[in-house]
Amino acid sequence: MKVFEALGLDGTLAATGFTPDGIEIRMGESGMRLLHAPLGKTSVDRWGSPYLHIPAPDLLDCLAQQLDRRAPGALRLGTAVTRLRAGRRGRDGGS
Repeated sequence: MKVFEALGLDGTLAATGFTPDGIEIRMGESGMRLLHAPLGKTSVDRWGSPYLHIPAPDLLDCLAQQLDRRAPGALRLGTAVTRLRAGRRGRDGGS
């Protein structure tokens, strides 16, 4: 969430996703609870950001829209890569 906040996407994602009250781990057959971790306000208090569940297609749409706003045409979906030319990687030439 800190990265999404820095990108200015936290409001959009919060409107798209939901904040669960907590998460649990349970035994498969008996359903006995092994672990419960509170989230909601607890995650904001602990990590400084909310814990959100966001459907993957909604997250990808949000990221694609943000990329298109910042670098129009940089993302080309449904395009096959037919050739790759080796070249410098990154500004310093490293990997």
